[in-house]
Amino acid sequence: MNPRDKKWRVLVVHGYYQQRGGEDTVFETETAAMEDAGWAVDRLVGRNDDLEGLPKHVLAAKSVWNREWERKVRDRIREFRPEIVHFHNTFPMISPSAIWTAKREGVPVVQTLHNFRLGCLNGVLFRDGEVCTDCLGRTPLLGVRRGCYRGRSASAVAAVGLQTHRLIGTYRHIVDRFIVLTEASKELYLQMGLPAEKLVVKPNFLYPDPPIGSGQGGYAMFAGRLSVEKGIHVLLKTWRSDPRLPLLKIVGDGPVRSDVDAAAKELPNLEVLGARPREEVAELLRGAECLVMPSVWYEGCPMVMVEALASGTPVVASDFPTLRELIGDSGEFFAAGDSAGLSEAIRSNFSHNRRQSARQRHQSLFSAASSLERLGALYAELYVASPNTIKEDQAMTPQENSH
Repeated sequence: MNPRDKKWRVLVVHGYYQQRGGEDTVFETETAAMEDAGWAVDRLVGRNDDLEGLPKHVLAAKSVWNREWERKVRDRIREFRPEIVHFHNTFPMISPSAIWTAKREGVPVVQTLHNFRLGCLNGVLFRDGEVCTDCLGRTPLLGVRRGCYRGRSASAVAAVGLQTHRLIGTYRHIVDRFIVLTEASKELYLQMGLPAEKLVVKPNFLYPDPPIGSGQGGYAMFAGRLSVEKGIHVLLKTWRSDPRLPLLKIVGDGPVRSDVDAAAKELPNLEVLGARPREEVAELLRGAECLVMPSVWYEGCPMVMVEALASGTPVVASDFPTLRELIGDSGEFFAAGDSAGLSEAIRSNFSHNRRQSARQRHQSLFSAASSLERLGALYAELYVASPNTIKEDQAMTPQENSH
């Protein structure tokens, strides 16, 4: 059998965040698609909520090297006998010690990088309201002094973990391949010192595909965290400055929710819906003329953008290289922070029908079929190259695994 056509046997490891985010959705989406394609998938998950109440010195030690998770990963590998171990988030609870365990057990290791934590303590390259790349290619000492991750104490702990695993070669030597979400973000990871030959580009994807929407609701839409980096204040300034803009529906919650609520009281063409179930957000996206993404930071591959394109809803976005690469000619762009440019882009979008282009963009870049094909090719490359991989006749059948 051609290794690319294999039904892979994969152990997928992920630490859920205390506040649910896009990384959790990607983990769930990807593993569901794997299973439906006939792959044998075992999920090993942790929850960062479990760290609540631990003494700070214990939490600090576990975030650098968690022996409990070493044992968990070792035991699951020996029981399930995977051909690949695929990590998503390991911060802070699981820790990179689990990656070393998988390597010691002789199984190829893949990790998806959903953020920029390997070069930035807060993981988002954003500080004091603007993009910051000061620590790329350097020690994280500056981030500690600035308290970039939850103050100086927490930043110091994060820095010790990051620098320790840099020095012992976890990222350069132990992980076999990193999956990054765009070519543009790949350039940033190269600046962090990751080897080019270990970086593979594969965007997030949506599964299952939603139906294409009509876009006949006559409104623009924002969906996401109501926070400074998402460009909420740019959004509000734009609608305040141009009363001719169409109705804007804002879905989500976050630290600047009060500013959004205050603006809604004075602007008749602004509607605040707050947090909504995923199914309702999907329905709103299908009815929207466009999704607005006024971000003022480096987005990765936002799932709401993928869902909009899948629904045939064009995206109006800040002109960051990552977003332009993902959206292509199926949307409109404006300079980040430029409210006049955003207003013009909104009006331009409403005067052009890009729904078919948006859907085609999704099918070519973000479909489950194309994503699993890329993932299978990556697994095959590592499987063939590794002398220690467990062959099919040695592995348990999926029914023999009780997890």
